[in-house]
Amino acid sequence: MLIQVTGLDYIVKYFKVKHDILLSFVGRRVKNLLLRNICHFPQSEYIDRSWPLDRPIPFPVWGKSPFILKLENEEILAELIADLERVIKNQLDKHDYNSVGNFLTFYEAWKKKKRPEVAKFYRKYQPPITPKHHTCVGLGLDLVTKCQQLQKKYPGIKKAVFPASCEEDISLHTYVRPSESNPDRNKSEKEHVVVALRFQIGKRLGAIIMDTGYHIAKPVVVMEDSCEPETGWFQPDATNAVNKWYKYEWHSSGNYVTWRSKTTKGEQTVEESALIYIGRVFRSTADTTERRNLLYPFKSWLKRDENGVIKAGFYFGLKIFEEASVTFLYTDPSSKQIRRKFSFKDLTSGALTADKMCDIDICTSQLRKDSLEPFIKEIVEAISDENFLSEVLTLNQRILDEISGDN
Repeated sequence: MLIQVTGLDYIVKYFKVKHDILLSFVGRRVKNLLLRNICHFPQSEYIDRSWPLDRPIPFPVWGKSPFILKLENEEILAELIADLERVIKNQLDKHDYNSVGNFLTFYEAWKKKKRPEVAKFYRKYQPPITPKHHTCVGLGLDLVTKCQQLQKKYPGIKKAVFPASCEEDISLHTYVRPSESNPDRNKSEKEHVVVALRFQIGKRLGAIIMDTGYHIAKPVVVMEDSCEPETGWFQPDATNAVNKWYKYEWHSSGNYVTWRSKTTKGEQTVEESALIYIGRVFRSTADTTERRNLLYPFKSWLKRDENGVIKAGFYFGLKIFEEASVTFLYTDPSSKQIRRKFSFKDLTSGALTADKMCDIDICTSQLRKDSLEPFIKEIVEAISDENFLSEVLTLNQRILDEISGDN
Protein backbone atom coordinates (compact mmCIF):
# COMPACT_ATOMS: atom_id res chain seq x y z
CA MET A 1 0.00 0.00 0.00
CA LEU A 2 1.35 3.45 -0.88
CA ILE A 3 0.76 6.28 1.57
CA GLN A 4 1.87 9.87 1.86
CA VAL A 5 5.15 10.67 3.55
CA THR A 6 4.41 12.86 6.52
CA GLY A 7 7.68 14.64 7.30
CA LEU A 8 8.72 14.90 3.65
CA ASP A 9 9.50 18.56 4.26
CA TYR A 10 12.32 17.64 6.62
CA ILE A 11 13.78 15.13 4.18
CA VAL A 12 13.75 17.83 1.50
CA LYS A 13 15.61 20.21 3.77
CA TYR A 14 18.11 17.50 4.71
CA PHE A 15 19.15 16.85 1.14
CA LYS A 16 18.81 20.51 0.10
CA VAL A 17 16.83 19.67 -3.01
CA LYS A 18 13.55 21.08 -4.25
CA HIS A 19 10.33 19.64 -2.90
CA ASP A 20 8.76 19.20 -6.32
CA ILE A 21 11.45 16.85 -7.68
CA LEU A 22 11.00 14.28 -4.92
CA LEU A 23 8.51 11.46 -5.21
CA SER A 24 5.41 12.24 -3.19
CA PHE A 25 4.81 8.57 -2.45
CA VAL A 26 7.14 5.80 -1.28
CA GLY A 27 6.61 2.29 -0.04
CA ARG A 28 5.80 1.81 3.65
CA ARG A 29 9.14 0.16 4.50
CA VAL A 30 11.19 2.71 2.55
CA LYS A 31 9.23 5.55 4.15
CA ASN A 32 9.86 4.33 7.70
CA LEU A 33 13.53 3.66 6.95
CA LEU A 34 14.00 7.20 5.66
CA LEU A 35 12.29 8.78 8.61
CA ARG A 36 14.21 6.68 11.18
CA ASN A 37 17.63 7.36 9.73
CA ILE A 38 17.71 10.75 8.02
CA CYS A 39 15.00 12.83 9.61
CA HIS A 40 16.25 16.04 11.20
CA PHE A 41 14.24 15.15 14.29
CA PRO A 42 15.49 11.78 15.63
CA GLN A 43 13.01 12.04 18.50
CA SER A 44 10.15 12.22 15.99
CA GLU A 45 8.52 9.33 14.28
CA TYR A 46 5.90 8.84 11.63
CA ILE A 47 2.57 7.74 13.09
CA ASP A 48 0.14 6.05 10.73
CA ARG A 49 -3.38 7.36 10.99
CA SER A 50 -6.68 6.82 9.27
CA TRP A 51 -8.80 9.63 7.88
CA PRO A 52 -12.45 8.72 8.53
CA LEU A 53 -14.76 9.35 5.61
CA ASP A 54 -17.09 11.40 7.79
CA ARG A 55 -14.29 13.76 8.94
CA PRO A 56 -13.64 16.79 6.67
CA ILE A 57 -9.90 17.09 7.48
CA PRO A 58 -7.25 14.55 8.57
CA PHE A 59 -6.40 13.89 12.17
CA PRO A 60 -3.30 15.78 13.28
CA VAL A 61 -0.18 13.69 13.86
CA TRP A 62 2.47 14.23 16.52
CA GLY A 63 5.84 12.60 17.15
CA LYS A 64 7.70 12.19 20.43
CA SER A 65 8.41 14.78 23.10
CA PRO A 66 10.82 17.49 21.96
CA PHE A 67 14.43 17.65 23.07
CA ILE A 68 15.00 20.21 25.84
CA LEU A 69 18.00 22.48 25.27
CA LYS A 70 20.13 22.89 28.40
CA LEU A 71 21.54 26.40 28.83
CA GLU A 72 24.13 27.35 31.45
CA ASN A 73 22.77 30.76 32.37
CA GLU A 74 20.50 33.62 31.35
CA GLU A 75 23.35 35.40 29.57
CA ILE A 76 23.56 32.55 27.06
CA LEU A 77 19.78 32.61 26.71
CA ALA A 78 19.91 36.35 25.94
CA GLU A 79 22.56 35.70 23.29
CA LEU A 80 20.47 32.91 21.80
CA ILE A 81 17.41 35.16 21.68
CA ALA A 82 19.41 37.85 19.85
CA ASP A 83 20.64 35.32 17.28
CA LEU A 84 17.14 33.93 16.75
CA GLU A 85 15.78 37.43 16.29
CA ARG A 86 18.28 38.03 13.47
CA VAL A 87 17.09 34.80 11.80
CA ILE A 88 13.46 35.88 12.14
CA LYS A 89 14.03 39.38 10.77
CA ASN A 90 15.94 37.98 7.81
CA GLN A 91 13.04 35.70 6.91
CA LEU A 92 10.43 38.41 7.30
CA ASP A 93 12.36 40.63 4.93
CA LYS A 94 12.97 37.95 2.30
CA HIS A 95 9.81 35.82 2.36
CA ASP A 96 6.27 36.99 1.70
CA TYR A 97 3.25 35.49 3.41
CA ASN A 98 1.21 33.99 0.57
CA SER A 99 -1.96 31.91 0.87
CA VAL A 100 -3.04 32.84 -2.67
CA GLY A 101 -0.55 30.63 -4.48
CA ASN A 102 -1.45 27.37 -2.75
CA PHE A 103 -5.15 27.99 -3.41
CA LEU A 104 -4.55 28.58 -7.13
CA THR A 105 -2.29 25.52 -7.32
CA PHE A 106 -5.08 23.48 -5.74
CA TYR A 107 -7.59 24.83 -8.28
CA GLU A 108 -5.32 24.05 -11.25
CA ALA A 109 -4.71 20.52 -9.98
CA TRP A 110 -8.45 20.02 -9.56
CA LYS A 111 -9.08 21.13 -13.16
CA LYS A 112 -6.43 18.74 -14.48
CA LYS A 113 -8.31 15.89 -12.83
CA LYS A 114 -11.38 16.82 -14.89
CA ARG A 115 -13.20 18.65 -12.09
CA PRO A 116 -14.20 15.82 -9.73
CA GLU A 117 -16.18 16.35 -6.55
CA VAL A 118 -14.02 18.74 -4.52
CA ALA A 119 -14.37 16.82 -1.25
CA LYS A 120 -13.08 13.60 -2.85
CA PHE A 121 -10.25 15.38 -4.66
CA TYR A 122 -9.32 17.19 -1.43
CA ARG A 123 -8.74 13.88 0.33
CA LYS A 124 -6.24 12.72 -2.31
CA TYR A 125 -4.50 16.03 -2.93
CA GLN A 126 -0.97 16.43 -1.57
CA PRO A 127 -0.43 20.12 -0.69
CA PRO A 128 3.00 21.23 -1.95
CA ILE A 129 5.23 23.48 0.17
CA THR A 130 7.22 25.85 -2.04
CA PRO A 131 9.21 29.04 -1.23
CA LYS A 132 6.97 31.14 -3.49
CA HIS A 133 3.79 30.13 -1.67
CA HIS A 134 4.67 30.24 2.03
CA THR A 135 1.85 30.21 4.53
CA CYS A 136 2.61 29.65 8.23
CA VAL A 137 3.63 26.08 7.34
CA GLY A 138 6.29 26.92 4.76
CA LEU A 139 7.54 29.83 6.85
CA GLY A 140 7.74 27.62 9.93
CA LEU A 141 9.63 24.81 8.22
CA ASP A 142 12.06 27.29 6.66
CA LEU A 143 12.59 28.90 10.07
CA VAL A 144 13.30 25.51 11.67
CA THR A 145 16.05 24.89 9.11
CA LYS A 146 17.56 28.36 9.57
CA CYS A 147 17.58 27.99 13.37
CA GLN A 148 19.27 24.61 13.10
CA GLN A 149 22.21 26.32 11.43
CA LEU A 150 23.09 27.72 14.87
CA GLN A 151 24.04 24.21 16.01
CA LYS A 152 27.78 24.95 16.22
CA LYS A 153 27.25 27.86 18.59
CA TYR A 154 24.42 26.23 20.55
CA PRO A 155 25.00 22.44 20.61
CA GLY A 156 21.69 20.62 20.69
CA ILE A 157 19.56 23.30 19.02
CA LYS A 158 19.32 21.17 15.90
CA LYS A 159 17.30 18.66 17.90
CA ALA A 160 15.52 21.19 20.10
CA VAL A 161 13.81 23.47 17.57
CA PHE A 162 10.60 22.03 16.15
CA PRO A 163 7.26 22.86 14.47
CA ALA A 164 4.44 23.14 16.99
CA SER A 165 0.71 22.97 16.32
CA CYS A 166 -1.63 25.76 17.34
CA GLU A 167 -5.38 25.76 17.91
CA GLU A 168 -6.82 29.25 17.47
CA ASP A 169 -9.89 31.03 18.82
CA ILE A 170 -10.77 28.50 21.52
CA SER A 171 -12.26 28.30 24.98
CA LEU A 172 -9.36 27.46 27.30
CA HIS A 173 -11.67 25.79 29.82
CA THR A 174 -13.30 23.39 27.37
CA TYR A 175 -10.42 22.64 24.96
CA VAL A 176 -7.97 21.28 27.54
CA ARG A 177 -7.99 20.64 31.28
CA PRO A 178 -4.89 20.70 33.52
CA SER A 179 -5.05 16.92 33.93
CA GLU A 180 -4.95 16.32 30.17
CA SER A 181 -1.52 15.92 28.57
CA ASN A 182 -2.41 15.68 24.89
CA PRO A 183 -4.90 17.37 22.54
CA ASP A 184 -8.14 15.63 21.67
CA ARG A 185 -7.66 14.69 18.01
CA ASN A 186 -11.38 14.71 17.36
CA LYS A 187 -11.78 18.40 18.11
CA SER A 188 -8.37 19.52 16.82
CA GLU A 189 -8.36 21.65 13.71
CA LYS A 190 -4.68 22.70 14.03
CA GLU A 191 -5.06 25.62 11.64
CA HIS A 192 -1.76 27.25 12.54
CA VAL A 193 1.91 26.28 12.90
CA VAL A 194 4.61 28.04 14.91
CA VAL A 195 8.21 27.18 15.73
CA ALA A 196 9.06 26.26 19.31
CA LEU A 197 12.16 25.54 21.36
CA ARG A 198 12.01 24.20 24.90
CA PHE A 199 14.94 25.01 27.20
CA GLN A 200 16.12 24.62 30.78
CA ILE A 201 18.36 26.85 32.92
CA GLY A 202 19.20 25.09 36.16
CA LYS A 203 15.80 23.97 37.46
CA ARG A 204 13.85 26.59 35.49
CA LEU A 205 11.89 25.51 32.42
CA GLY A 206 10.94 27.73 29.53
CA ALA A 207 10.05 27.87 25.85
CA ILE A 208 10.76 30.15 22.93
CA ILE A 209 7.96 30.69 20.40
CA MET A 210 8.61 32.04 16.89
CA ASP A 211 5.75 32.95 14.57
CA THR A 212 6.49 34.70 11.29
CA GLY A 213 3.12 33.59 9.96
CA TYR A 214 1.66 36.31 12.18
CA HIS A 215 4.56 38.65 11.29
CA ILE A 216 6.01 38.59 14.83
CA ALA A 217 9.53 39.99 14.50
CA LYS A 218 11.11 38.53 17.63
CA PRO A 219 11.32 35.29 19.59
CA VAL A 220 8.88 35.25 22.49
CA VAL A 221 10.10 33.83 25.80
CA VAL A 222 7.73 31.98 28.12
CA MET A 223 8.84 30.79 31.57
CA GLU A 224 7.17 28.15 33.73
CA ASP A 225 7.52 30.43 36.76
CA SER A 226 6.29 33.49 34.79
CA CYS A 227 9.37 35.45 35.89
CA GLU A 228 12.03 37.23 33.84
CA PRO A 229 13.11 36.89 31.10
CA GLU A 230 9.48 36.15 30.11
CA THR A 231 8.38 38.54 27.37
CA GLY A 232 4.96 39.45 28.78
CA TRP A 233 2.53 41.69 26.90
CA PHE A 234 3.90 43.25 23.70
CA GLN A 235 2.71 44.92 20.51
CA PRO A 236 3.59 42.93 17.37
CA ASP A 237 2.60 45.89 15.19
CA ALA A 238 0.10 48.72 15.33
CA THR A 239 -1.61 50.91 12.77
CA ASN A 240 -3.83 53.95 13.21
CA ALA A 241 -6.89 51.73 12.79
CA VAL A 242 -5.91 48.66 14.83
CA ASN A 243 -4.09 48.36 18.16
CA LYS A 244 -3.01 44.79 18.90
CA TRP A 245 -1.32 43.22 21.94
CA TYR A 246 -0.10 39.64 22.50
CA LYS A 247 0.93 37.67 25.56
CA TYR A 248 2.22 34.09 25.78
CA GLU A 249 1.92 32.15 29.04
CA TRP A 250 2.97 28.73 30.33
CA HIS A 251 -0.09 26.50 30.66
CA SER A 252 -0.57 24.67 33.96
CA SER A 253 -0.42 21.29 32.17
CA GLY A 254 3.18 21.96 31.10
CA ASN A 255 2.34 20.84 27.57
CA TYR A 256 0.91 24.04 26.16
CA VAL A 257 1.64 27.72 25.79
CA THR A 258 -1.41 29.96 26.02
CA TRP A 259 -1.44 32.75 23.44
CA ARG A 260 -3.67 35.67 24.41
CA SER A 261 -4.49 38.57 22.11
CA LYS A 262 -6.28 41.89 22.61
CA THR A 263 -7.27 43.85 19.51
CA THR A 264 -8.68 47.36 19.73
CA LYS A 265 -10.27 49.05 16.74
CA GLY A 266 -11.79 52.38 17.55
CA GLU A 267 -13.57 51.92 20.90
CA GLN A 268 -14.10 48.18 20.53
CA THR A 269 -11.70 45.63 22.08
CA VAL A 270 -11.79 41.91 21.23
CA GLU A 271 -9.96 39.33 23.33
CA GLU A 272 -9.09 35.87 21.99
CA SER A 273 -7.13 32.84 23.15
CA ALA A 274 -5.18 30.13 21.37
CA LEU A 275 -3.16 27.13 22.57
CA ILE A 276 0.24 26.10 21.23
CA TYR A 277 0.99 22.44 21.91
CA ILE A 278 4.66 22.03 22.89
CA GLY A 279 4.31 18.56 24.39
CA ARG A 280 5.22 16.76 21.16
CA VAL A 281 6.66 17.61 17.75
CA PHE A 282 3.98 18.33 15.15
CA ARG A 283 4.44 15.83 12.30
CA SER A 284 1.59 16.66 9.89
CA THR A 285 2.23 20.30 9.10
CA ALA A 286 1.45 19.88 5.40
CA ASP A 287 -1.12 17.11 5.62
CA THR A 288 -3.22 18.83 8.29
CA THR A 289 -2.47 22.55 8.51
CA GLU A 290 -1.53 23.38 4.92
CA ARG A 291 -4.47 21.29 3.72
CA ARG A 292 -6.78 23.17 6.09
CA ASN A 293 -5.44 26.49 4.80
CA LEU A 294 -6.58 25.68 1.25
CA LEU A 295 -10.23 26.06 2.25
CA TYR A 296 -10.01 29.30 4.21
CA PRO A 297 -12.38 31.83 2.60
CA PHE A 298 -9.83 34.62 3.07
CA LYS A 299 -6.67 34.79 0.96
CA SER A 300 -3.73 37.18 1.19
CA TRP A 301 -0.32 37.87 -0.28
CA LEU A 302 1.70 40.17 1.96
CA LYS A 303 5.16 41.69 1.81
CA ARG A 304 6.63 42.45 5.26
CA ASP A 305 9.73 44.30 6.38
CA GLU A 306 12.16 42.92 8.95
CA ASN A 307 10.06 44.35 11.77
CA GLY A 308 6.94 42.47 10.67
CA VAL A 309 5.24 45.59 9.32
CA ILE A 310 3.14 44.87 6.24
CA LYS A 311 4.45 47.04 3.42
CA ALA A 312 2.46 45.85 0.41
CA GLY A 313 0.12 43.15 -0.84
CA PHE A 314 -3.46 42.28 -1.58
CA TYR A 315 -6.23 40.21 -0.04
CA PHE A 316 -9.72 39.01 -0.90
CA GLY A 317 -12.54 36.81 0.31
CA LEU A 318 -13.88 33.78 -1.53
CA LYS A 319 -17.17 35.00 -2.95
CA ILE A 320 -18.89 34.57 -6.29
CA PHE A 321 -17.42 36.80 -8.99
CA GLU A 322 -20.29 39.29 -9.05
CA GLU A 323 -19.90 39.98 -5.31
CA ALA A 324 -16.15 39.58 -4.88
CA SER A 325 -13.66 42.37 -4.28
CA VAL A 326 -9.93 42.67 -3.70
CA THR A 327 -8.01 45.15 -1.58
CA PHE A 328 -4.56 46.30 -2.63
CA LEU A 329 -2.25 47.92 -0.13
CA TYR A 330 1.11 49.66 -0.36
CA THR A 331 3.30 52.10 1.55
CA ASP A 332 3.59 55.70 0.42
CA PRO A 333 6.76 57.88 0.74
CA SER A 334 5.67 59.05 4.20
CA SER A 335 5.48 55.40 5.40
CA LYS A 336 1.68 55.54 5.51
CA GLN A 337 -0.18 52.38 4.52
CA ILE A 338 -2.55 53.02 1.61
CA ARG A 339 -5.45 50.64 0.88
CA ARG A 340 -7.57 50.57 -2.26
CA LYS A 341 -10.58 48.25 -2.69
CA PHE A 342 -11.90 47.26 -6.12
CA SER A 343 -14.51 44.80 -7.30
CA PHE A 344 -13.10 42.02 -9.43
CA LYS A 345 -15.71 42.97 -12.00
CA ASP A 346 -14.29 46.50 -12.39
CA LEU A 347 -10.76 45.17 -12.25
CA THR A 348 -11.28 42.88 -15.22
CA SER A 349 -13.57 45.09 -17.32
CA GLY A 350 -11.15 47.95 -17.86
CA ALA A 351 -13.36 50.31 -15.85
CA LEU A 352 -10.61 51.55 -13.52
CA THR A 353 -9.27 55.08 -13.88
CA ALA A 354 -5.61 55.88 -14.43
CA ASP A 355 -5.23 56.85 -10.75
CA LYS A 356 -6.61 53.51 -9.60
CA MET A 357 -4.37 51.63 -12.01
CA CYS A 358 -1.45 53.62 -10.59
CA ASP A 359 -2.30 52.33 -7.11
CA ILE A 360 -2.15 48.75 -8.39
CA ASP A 361 1.15 49.42 -10.18
CA ILE A 362 2.73 50.74 -6.96
CA CYS A 363 1.49 47.68 -5.05
CA THR A 364 2.90 45.41 -7.78
CA SER A 365 6.28 47.12 -7.64
CA GLN A 366 6.49 46.87 -3.85
CA LEU A 367 5.63 43.16 -4.08
CA ARG A 368 8.64 42.91 -6.41
CA LYS A 369 6.58 41.61 -9.29
CA ASP A 370 6.49 42.70 -12.93
CA SER A 371 2.75 42.19 -13.09
CA LEU A 372 -0.10 40.86 -10.96
CA GLU A 373 -2.34 40.36 -13.98
CA PRO A 374 -1.67 36.60 -14.36
CA PHE A 375 -2.58 36.02 -10.70
CA ILE A 376 -5.72 38.16 -10.92
CA LYS A 377 -6.86 36.23 -14.00
CA GLU A 378 -6.40 32.93 -12.20
CA ILE A 379 -8.26 34.19 -9.13
CA VAL A 380 -11.13 35.41 -11.29
CA GLU A 381 -11.32 32.05 -13.05
CA ALA A 382 -11.46 30.21 -9.72
CA ILE A 383 -14.17 32.39 -8.13
CA SER A 384 -16.14 32.36 -11.39
CA ASP A 385 -16.22 28.56 -11.27
CA GLU A 386 -19.45 28.30 -9.29
CA ASN A 387 -19.31 24.54 -8.69
CA PHE A 388 -15.73 24.66 -7.41
CA LEU A 389 -16.31 27.69 -5.19
CA SER A 390 -19.55 26.36 -3.76
CA GLU A 391 -18.01 23.01 -2.85
CA VAL A 392 -14.93 24.67 -1.29
CA LEU A 393 -17.10 26.90 0.90
CA THR A 394 -19.35 23.98 1.84
CA LEU A 395 -16.35 21.90 2.89
CA ASN A 396 -14.97 24.81 4.89
CA GLN A 397 -18.31 25.21 6.66
CA ARG A 398 -18.27 21.53 7.56
CA ILE A 399 -14.95 22.03 9.33
CA LEU A 400 -16.34 25.00 11.23
CA ASP A 401 -19.51 23.14 12.21
CA GLU A 402 -18.06 19.72 12.99
CA ILE A 403 -14.63 20.50 14.45
CA SER A 404 -14.15 24.19 15.24
CA GLY A 405 -17.49 24.35 16.99
CA ASP A 406 -16.35 21.78 19.54
CA ASN A 407 -13.42 23.80 20.84
